[in-house]
Amino acid sequence: DMTKYITAPLAALGGMAFASADQMDKAYRNIQVGTGATGDALEDLKKSFKEVFEDVPDDADAVSNALATLNTYTGFTGEVLENLTKKTLDASRMLEEDGVNASVAFGKALKSWNVPAEESEGHLEHLFRLTQDYDVGLGQLSDMITRHGTVLKNAGFEMDEVAHFMASMESNGIAVSRVMPGLNQATRKWAEEGKNAKEELGNVID
Repeated sequence: DMTKYITAPLAALGGMAFASADQMDKAYRNIQVGTGATGDALEDLKKSFKEVFEDVPDDADAVSNALATLNTYTGFTGEVLENLTKKTLDASRMLEEDGVNASVAFGKALKSWNVPAEESEGHLEHLFRLTQDYDVGLGQLSDMITRHGTVLKNAGFEMDEVAHFMASMESNGIAVSRVMPGLNQATRKWAEEGKNAKEELGNVID
């Protein structure tokens, strides 16, 4: 669990105590512009921003943009959005990645795979473990499963399976971007022959 790496002193240094009025105003503008929300919906997002900002050491600009990005791509709100934003920022910080960029990449992956709210944190935890096991970046892995995962998704693979497959390839020096065009052609051929693409790929790997 990636949360075990977050120490209590670090969590206690939430940015709210250090934010100026100008920084807060800019953060609210980021949320409004980034999401297009108005009225009660905007007020709810502002409340969610405050909840996240109190619990992470990231600055107001990063938190507001990460939250707005994840809301835009997923439509998640409330506690689900808050927890996902916190954990994405935490993971990015531990991996020394830009939290907003990672939020963009992960948000796109969730949207591409139509991941429901209740499963989103589990997918983030899984991707984080893969970054540790295979030395790939969170943003990099999220981007790969979005850009190149459609072929495998159509062949019946789940997002977790595709993420593991791509992380292991990259870790072993096999560029996903170079492999997927050939795999795309192969899955089409298997489909034309009435074969199960998932089983055929397993045979190829074996």
